[in-house]
Amino acid sequence: PGAAATVKIQVRSTVEPWIGVSMGRLPSIIDCCRNPGNRDAMSDPLKLALLGADDLVMSFCRRAIGDGAHIVWASDLKPAHQQNILELSHGVTIDANWETALAPGLADAVVVGHDSADPDETIERLKRLVIDGIPTVATFPVSTAVLPHYELEMLRQDAGGLLWMLAPAPPAVINQLSEWLREGHPEIGTVRQTSWIRHLDDSSKSAVLFEFARDVCFLSELLGGIHSVTALGPEADAVDFASLQVQLLGSDDLAVSWSTSPAQHDCDVTIVLAGE
Repeated sequence: PGAAATVKIQVRSTVEPWIGVSMGRLPSIIDCCRNPGNRDAMSDPLKLALLGADDLVMSFCRRAIGDGAHIVWASDLKPAHQQNILELSHGVTIDANWETALAPGLADAVVVGHDSADPDETIERLKRLVIDGIPTVATFPVSTAVLPHYELEMLRQDAGGLLWMLAPAPPAVINQLSEWLREGHPEIGTVRQTSWIRHLDDSSKSAVLFEFARDVCFLSELLGGIHSVTALGPEADAVDFASLQVQLLGSDDLAVSWSTSPAQHDCDVTIVLAGE
């Protein structure tokens, strides 16, 4: 028998913000942050506090400001991000003390980016915000370890607070890909195998797991939820994780194989569909 027919799709990543998984886009997050107890009380502009930043947070801020929000306070910003925030939103208070973010009434929500301290310290800050019941938006993932995310979710449930994870928007092809996986591809028929290859210029453990965590956000949506995960790769304490391969199984026996490959100048992800 001949080799299976394949289709390759090259994808560019985006820094367009996407709020969590099945949590709605930016307009609904603004509604929730504005007044969680009364979403109809929308007369005043939304006030946001910024604790650290990154490219995704900056994109989020531009969208929020375009929808009428104001950045009223910021801390732990790199010089370039601080300059951008001062240009985007006038009257921003720049503060060296991050704990001011905990002050009642400072803002309707606090946005936490990857600039804010080291990862362990960022997690502790998020815990304080969640425990105090402050609506919080944080760049995902906050850690490449699973446990901190479970801890944050348990604290959020106990406190009855609001915590959203900010991730890049799924590639535009994701809806079409979902249709092909379920109904077949016009060129190769039934899709028997799907490979998601993330191109990286850094194959360290932290970089690979960071990108895997982000990709899983929308691969979970693509698969209708993830029911099982199987992984092959280096030892847990290895420095290089280029050989990591992960098989994700979702509903209706849909599956995606995730792996990495060296960076390419013209795409960030290559999707390979294998048919009959």
